[in-house]
Amino acid sequence: MIRSKNLNYRYNVEYYQDCVFLNIKDSNFNSKNREITEFRISDGTPEMAISGYELEGFTLKVEQPGLLIGTGLVHQCGGKGEAALGISLDYVTGIPYIPSSSIKGMLRSAFQYPDYIAECINVEETIVKKLETSIFGDKKNQYPGTDIFFDAVVQSGYTGNLLARDNITPHRQKKELLELAEPNPITFLK
Repeated sequence: MIRSKNLNYRYNVEYYQDCVFLNIKDSNFNSKNREITEFRISDGTPEMAISGYELEGFTLKVEQPGLLIGTGLVHQCGGKGEAALGISLDYVTGIPYIPSSSIKGMLRSAFQYPDYIAECINVEETIVKKLETSIFGDKKNQYPGTDIFFDAVVQSGYTGNLLARDNITPHRQKKELLELAEPNPITFLK
């Protein structure tokens, strides 16, 4: 049974607590998956305060089918129905977050399309290159970027469910097409 109020502890410790590695088929991951996806924040998230910095941010809303960024700690025992973790959970608060490096990388990749950036912020394409240099720096001239990226966290005051389950069913294994008669779905948390 999962009891902790820290989602990170719930997944990384309590989720695997009774997983006997010699008899993993007996682990009850279906009920644990239900318990972990029913986790709700009851009193909001801690406020983030960083002394000496003026923080500017923006709000993003994750729509269905959910967010999977391919990060997270991988440790599995191979039990049927076991959910892989496709997100990062803060060690202290247990709240899901998107690492700042992922945010910076995603934004950096958008600058490969300067016409798109120019259209989004309604400026000329020449301004986009200057903006890119200002944010990320210039390796040629050894100019460092001026912006600092922080992790994206759940907005303070949010009280809904944080996680959901999803499945993918790969049909290739070792470059051979698998028959559909025995699919092997992979369950993960998003």
